[in-house]
Amino acid sequence: MFGVVTATSATPFELLIDHSTDPGTTLIFNSDPAITVWVTSKQTGNPPLVPASPIPPNGNLIVDGTEDIYCFTMGGRAVLYLYPSSVGFFRGLTQGLGNLAIPSLRSPNYVPSFPGPGIGWAIFQDGSADFNNLTIRGTFTGNNFVINNSGEFFYSGTPAAGNLIASIATAAGTDVSGNAYLAGITSYRNVGGTFIAANQNPTTGGAVTIYSAASEAGPWTIQGNLNGNNAGQIWLASQDGGVLQLSNSGAALLSAFIGQSTFTIQNDTAFMTLQCTNLGIPEVINGNDSRTYALGQSLGIVGGATLINSTTPIPLVTFANVAAGTYHVKGRVRFTSATGTTQPMSIRIGGTATASAVEVSTMEMQEIPGAAVQPGAITALNADPSVSPTLPNSLNWRWDFDGIVRVSAAGSLILTGRQGTSAADETFTVTANSWMELEPTI
Repeated sequence: MFGVVTATSATPFELLIDHSTDPGTTLIFNSDPAITVWVTSKQTGNPPLVPASPIPPNGNLIVDGTEDIYCFTMGGRAVLYLYPSSVGFFRGLTQGLGNLAIPSLRSPNYVPSFPGPGIGWAIFQDGSADFNNLTIRGTFTGNNFVINNSGEFFYSGTPAAGNLIASIATAAGTDVSGNAYLAGITSYRNVGGTFIAANQNPTTGGAVTIYSAASEAGPWTIQGNLNGNNAGQIWLASQDGGVLQLSNSGAALLSAFIGQSTFTIQNDTAFMTLQCTNLGIPEVINGNDSRTYALGQSLGIVGGATLINSTTPIPLVTFANVAAGTYHVKGRVRFTSATGTTQPMSIRIGGTATASAVEVSTMEMQEIPGAAVQPGAITALNADPSVSPTLPNSLNWRWDFDGIVRVSAAGSLILTGRQGTSAADETFTVTANSWMELEPTI
């Protein structure tokens, strides 16, 4: 007759079939999804040593009813169902609506990959699976990725327009969400509404190329690239005269204006630009005073003849926004004295900068062979040389000067000229191309 019996590990063993009341063929079904039930003709004994036949989880066994049958487990309880006169039974993998009835479906040799060594395969009730190899045809979609015949695409959430963050593709295209992607290995980022892509493509020799686009839909425009070789050389290139910047968290910044052959080095408070002239000569543009220094020097030239007709200093050359530091100064001022009575004529180094030290040697002389030299010194800003001799009129003269100025507070440095008296006819004229050079020192 039909029956239900619970098998346990207790002894004596549970009677499963009484052949005196249930003679004939009976199918025994083990409904437990995890516990193996053992059946035997012995009522008691040491379970591991009792001769018995196993009924695996979700398995069945047919007996002929010629003897009493008992059942036991090695631990736990399992419910058995008895089906009289049954000679066949389908061992179901699933129950209602296709639900997996057993904990897992696995290969006979299955060993989990974790902790290992990983042999065979298994599919579990919770939806996880463990395979040795996997071949997929069509599209493999996850929570934040899509793998298909076009490539591999990764997103910063559910695939959508604007959140593609990486792709691996053999050819450029557009994904189902409208994101334009590049051929090769690419990472993507939205920077303030501008989309940036860093792409490596074997067809470009392995260089990392930077692209930009106005939207996720493209089109992508090259902005520059990074390349190198096995000799330790690295090339940085910016497209069409753009700006290339290397930054260390704001501490230092190197910018390259490739189209102009210039580089800018910048920190939080100052910057300078290195550039190469058409003659191949390096120059430095000071970010504070905007003047150009050849090999670290800045040269100021008097553009035209300049009349010095006042005791108030008249500017000849101006260096604006000179930063604090020590500077080497030198120059030459050529001038012609007027026709009036003789008078002292002076040059000065002035400006708005504050100097903690000024030591500039001066030499004044007439431009004739064997002329006597009048040496002197400038020892403060906005001060005349220590020697400013009275000069005859209507002759050609020059001041030569060389020394250092230590600027303690930023400001301007200005080369000036002034007459010794206020007489209208006791003037002098500085000639064009007189000059002063300013060179920062280390």
